[in-house]
Amino acid sequence: MKIFFVWLGNIVKRFMFAINVLVVAAAVLGYASTQLNPERYWFLVYFGLIAFVCLCLNVGFVVYWLFQPLKRLRLLLSLSVLVLGFNLNQRLVQYHSPMAIDSTATNLKILTLNVGLFSYPSYDGFEQRKTDILNYCIDNAFDIVCFQEFQSQTKGSGDIVDDMFFRAKYNAGFFAKTRKHTDIFFSGIAIFSKYPIIKKDFKHFDKENNSVNGCAFADIVVQKDTFRVLVVHLQSIRFKPENYDYFDGFTKDQIKQSGFVKVIYKLKTGVIKRADQANLIAQWIRESPYKCIVAGDFNDNPMSYAYTTIAQNMNDTFVERGKWTGRTYRGSLPFLRIDNILVDKKFTVYSHKTDNQYFSDHTPVIAQIGLKP
Repeated sequence: MKIFFVWLGNIVKRFMFAINVLVVAAAVLGYASTQLNPERYWFLVYFGLIAFVCLCLNVGFVVYWLFQPLKRLRLLLSLSVLVLGFNLNQRLVQYHSPMAIDSTATNLKILTLNVGLFSYPSYDGFEQRKTDILNYCIDNAFDIVCFQEFQSQTKGSGDIVDDMFFRAKYNAGFFAKTRKHTDIFFSGIAIFSKYPIIKKDFKHFDKENNSVNGCAFADIVVQKDTFRVLVVHLQSIRFKPENYDYFDGFTKDQIKQSGFVKVIYKLKTGVIKRADQANLIAQWIRESPYKCIVAGDFNDNPMSYAYTTIAQNMNDTFVERGKWTGRTYRGSLPFLRIDNILVDKKFTVYSHKTDNQYFSDHTPVIAQIGLKP
């Protein structure tokens, strides 16, 4: 009997080691997804999506092999890949406490939120969600508000644009319209600021498909400093509700209907377009005459080429002051942080918060930052 259990134990260890090798390989491919342009290596997007799972499994394997005296050296496999990807893994999980705000610095409280056209989970509460988000901005006194999938009538029509100026007391704003619904009703990207805006511009992505994706910027003067705030909404995957069902399990009928193939195609198309858009945004950041703040919906996880391209030479407020996984999307995929606030390295990040408010399928992301005069 003892021989049998020894034999069974060896089989289990061989099986665990084989799984360990596969997890390590997946983690390395996830790391590669941050550097290789998806135009050629689009399939790496899937390894980026499971990077958090790989991180947890590799930690688990280190612990597992630690308690296997005769096989203890095998822990070096997962330990090595964890050390190799230490800087990248910081994008996935953090545990920080807020730091004290320096009253002598120029301080800003920033909100970014994809409001989902104020239609989450349906249009039944359309006006109520506008009111809730407006009151949220009033109660929290944000200095700069960045909205994606914003929907409103034009200024002077008594809609939420006017309310942000007259009720929430924002002094300046920019509503970059991407989609026309009626002569006075549009959707797009919006920036509202307590401080003056001296210049603004907008680039519409995928205009031929009437998408809501684009990048708007506003140059904002705060005391003696001028900052460029870029609000991004990178290419949407454009999943329909039935597409998300494929992440819950697969059946032969679904595969026959090519539903899974459609999901794969949409992921591939989205990641390639986001790569091009990210390259353009990175160029704008390099050419900016002012220190930049980038906020918005990246529609991609932190282990992606798009995120890495935009975030180069910038600080992610989540990495600096975030907590846990910082999940920002309420869809079927867990641990998905696709909404970000990135700031010039000269800023001090005091705090980062993912607020548990149900305004849309995205959660509000709030950061407090400062800059010494």
